[in-house]
Formats: sequence, structure tokens, C-alpha cells
Amino acid sequence: MRIISHIFNQSTIERQIVSTRSFGCFTTNLSRLFVSLKKLNYKTTLIQFFLITLILYFCDQASAQRTDVFTIKNLSVDITSTSSMDARDKALKEGQLQAFSKLMKRLVLSEDLDYLPDMPVVKTNEFLSDIAVNNERNSPIRYIANLTFRFKPKKVRQFLKANKIRFAETKSKPVLLLTVFEIAAAKSLWDEPNTWRKTFKSINLRESLIPIVLPKGDLKDVGIIGAEQAVEGDIQRIREMANRYKVETVMVAFAKLVTTQNGQTKLEFDVTSYSSDKRDSAIVGSFFLDDAKPSEKELLPVVQQILKLIEDKWKNNNLIQFERESVLSLMLPLDSLRDWVQKRKKLLSVAIIERIELILISRNQAVANIFYLGNQEQLELALAQEDMEIVLSGGRKVLRLR
Repeated sequence: MRIISHIFNQSTIERQIVSTRSFGCFTTNLSRLFVSLKKLNYKTTLIQFFLITLILYFCDQASAQRTDVFTIKNLSVDITSTSSMDARDKALKEGQLQAFSKLMKRLVLSEDLDYLPDMPVVKTNEFLSDIAVNNERNSPIRYIANLTFRFKPKKVRQFLKANKIRFAETKSKPVLLLTVFEIAAAKSLWDEPNTWRKTFKSINLRESLIPIVLPKGDLKDVGIIGAEQAVEGDIQRIREMANRYKVETVMVAFAKLVTTQNGQTKLEFDVTSYSSDKRDSAIVGSFFLDDAKPSEKELLPVVQQILKLIEDKWKNNNLIQFERESVLSLMLPLDSLRDWVQKRKKLLSVAIIERIELILISRNQAVANIFYLGNQEQLELALAQEDMEIVLSGGRKVLRLR
């Protein structure tokens, strides 16, 4: 794999190969830097702590920003032109525009996408951090490759904020999706044909802020839950499916075909989420179809719209609120100084956390002010996606790892 940086000028691309590196962050095992606290007095420990924190501060800030949310992976390009060089240049330009468009669809509320200004490739270049090229092939007139584009979070945020576009960055943990299809009063979850399930399988469900997993549909799945049990919300069986696929949330997407009084075919759908042994609010709606037995092609725009509704619901709950900066004082239990560095880094990986201000540090705990965008409910939801939670202990709010 090659990492390349690009500067697009009207008809040429200047390319510089750069090596993969940790952006100035050293990779030495931290355990070698720390001496047992028992062998040091408190003053020496604090001096060591602040020196190491100062060194790691900029490394933490950079690594917290390098998130998969701002990376568009494995975008395929296949361009034919007058020469291999020209085909490559066009492929990189077109790929960059497609990648930026995908990024906007991932972050921005669907109803705000139309308010985005048109972005020529030269303009999107200022948001680009680097490009990785894989499986590169060419001929005298053709260029084929898989491209991965990584964008600059800070630049993208500034652009969206300046244009008053609503967006979210918090990525959900993977969600398991059970697809139940009803035709002529017969419900199908695992039985074939299930055009509903096939249509979901035809889409890349891992690219959005809510990565979706489809079950295997093997004999073990069939033995755990059936179509009726999924629609009725059998909590015990749904929990078994969640345990099998190691997820916290299971969604049931139930769709049925009905015929209206004037003979039209209508698809009615209900998407219900189950997490922590409780049923969450559902997304419901309907679409009119041309065919009484719709094909995958006809169902595709319906499924895409439903996925958009699911994603928008998540985004609405996690919107970046620049106008609302909040602060929360948290106590963090510590095993070592290295533990503080790791927990601080983990906190900074949360999209809505802006900065962390250390108030005090001792051998077994730290107290810090967490500055974040939004309200505490949003913070707790974002922390949960990184396996962290806020609990009350002795009258104090404590950060606990799950």
C-alpha cells in the first residue's frame, strides 16, 4: 500500500510519496518509561507524570483526530483515457470528489445535504489529508485502483459550521438487523425467497455512522428466533441473537405488502430497536410500489430510504452543537500513570469532547474537567460507544470502563 499526498492543479497532479508514520508520536513501550510508584516519592512521581503528559499531549491530540469516521475506504476507480497518466489523473480527481460526497452523506443530516455548496476538486483538496492506493493496475490507456481517502476532521468541521450544516460524528457500535418480510399473511425471516433480506445484503451496511450487521441465517440462527418471535419482540430470543453476534442493539425491520382499495401495492414498514432488554421507539412508514411481487431493484430505493431514516435518527441524537459547550468534572480511577495517559487518549477519541483539563492527580485517581459539545445525555451516549460510562460513587461522577 502506498500513501500519497496530492495537489491538484488544472490539468496535472503533483504527487509525493510519503511513508506511513505516527505523526511524530513515538511508539516506545510506555511501560519502559515508568518506574514503580512504590520506588518513587510523590514529588518525583508528579514530575515524571507531567513530563510524560507534556510529551504525549500533542500525540494524543493528533491520534484522537485520526478517526475512521473521516476516512473513505476502498473506493474503486476504473478510468480509460488517452494515456495511462491522464487516466490516473482523472481517476484520482473523480475518486476524491466521490469520496468527499460519501463523507458528507455519512456525517450530514439528509435534509441538509441540498444546502451544501458545490465543491470542485481543487476546493476539496484543502480537506484532504492523504490518499492510500491499493491494487493499482494500468495499461497504456487505462487506470484501475482501490483508493482510500482520509480527510482532515478540523477542516471539515469548520466547513460545515461555516455553512450552518447540521452533522454528527459519533459512530455507533455495530447493530444487528433482522429482516422480516410478509407477503399474503406469511412472514419470512430465514426462508427463501426473501427479497427484503436480499436487498439489504446488496448494500454496504458498514459505511455509515451506524454499522449494520446481518445475521448468517444458519441453523443456529433459525433455532434461536423465528419471524413471528422477531416481530412480536421476544426479548429473550432477541438477547440470544445479540449475544451470539456480540452486539448491544438488535433492530427488527418488518415489512409487509398490502393491497389498497384501489388496487395499488403498498409496502408498510416498521423498524424497532431493542437494547438493554427494552424496546425503543420505532420508525414506521410506507411506500407505494409498481409490482405486487417487487424485485430487489424496485425495493432498493425503499431500503436506502429506510436506512437514511435510521441514520438520521442517530444523527439527530448526536448533532454537533458548536453553540453549546458544556463542562463536566469527572473522577478517573487510576492504576498507574500510564493508565491516565490511556484513559485521556480514549476520552479524546470521542467526537464531541473538545479538550480535557486536569485538575488534580494522585497515585490512584485523577480529577479532570471534560469540555464537550452538547448536553450530558449526548456525552453519555457517545461514551457508551467507546465502552465508557459515568456512574455516581460517593457523591462524585466517576468515569468507568465497561
